[in-house]
Amino acid sequence: MTRRMLAGLSVVCLLLAAADPLRATLERSMSAHMLVQYPLLLAAGALAARALPWRLTRRVRPWLLGGAAPLVTALALLSAAMVPRVVDAAVTSAAADALKTAMLVAAGGLAALGWRPAGRLGQAFVVGNVCWMLAAGGLLLTESPLRVCASYLEGDQARAGQGLVAWSVAAGAAWLAAARRRRQVTA
Repeated sequence: MTRRMLAGLSVVCLLLAAADPLRATLERSMSAHMLVQYPLLLAAGALAARALPWRLTRRVRPWLLGGAAPLVTALALLSAAMVPRVVDAAVTSAAADALKTAMLVAAGGLAALGWRPAGRLGQAFVVGNVCWMLAAGGLLLTESPLRVCASYLEGDQARAGQGLVAWSVAAGAAWLAAARRRRQVTA
């Protein structure tokens, strides 16, 4: 895929996730907010990073520290964006929504920049942490006797939690399948 196509797809993901009226529709339910809008924003950042010119990525490479620096930063940003208080604030405040959007796009871009340099071991660390974070957060949302976000109903909270657990399983399975394919190709 060309850099121009990647950049175009990045813009499409960003517009789908952040432009009204679809943004407001996605943020109306906790499930759509966390299970559709969040991945679209992460994808927008990842695609934008993959569309960067080779000269720029080559200049940035020494600061990537084997992928560790951008991947750990991406994990921190994703973790912060998943805090229920942030999810809630993004629905009620335009500034908080813009900050959440920026954090998720940056997390996707940083993850894309650090992915290849991290190698399989670093990727396994990140995938394991993301899967664990999604599953733990999902289980907390599903089993919590209280509403953790004032903007959403308990039933929607439980559905969002179940979806996060499903995303966790899907992400782990997809990475394992890709790692297995790579191993078979190199063997």
